[in-house]
Amino acid sequence: NRQAGNVTPVADEPQADGAIVIVDPAGLHHIQARVIGNAGGAAGSVYLWLGLDTQNQPFPSDVVRHVTAPTHARLYSYSGRAVIHVVGPDLRRGVRQTR
Repeated sequence: NRQAGNVTPVADEPQADGAIVIVDPAGLHHIQARVIGNAGGAAGSVYLWLGLDTQNQPFPSDVVRHVTAPTHARLYSYSGRAVIHVVGPDLRRGVRQTR
């Protein structure tokens, strides 16, 4: 848990220079509810790097409007830090994605 200080960095953080894009493995329920909420794991680390207030900051309306189902994605820039919010398929359900 990076917020609790239990993560040991093994490399420098990516710079906010527009040359790097981070992929956010977002939960569709978070995006459609418009709130980042208590996201954890890789997504939580991405939001921390972006400097987002996970308790009070909503997802941008552009992201909410375009990410409406599994396999949907949207590129967004937060003060020069680029991220692709993407929702993967739910492999626990055994339903095949055709895209």
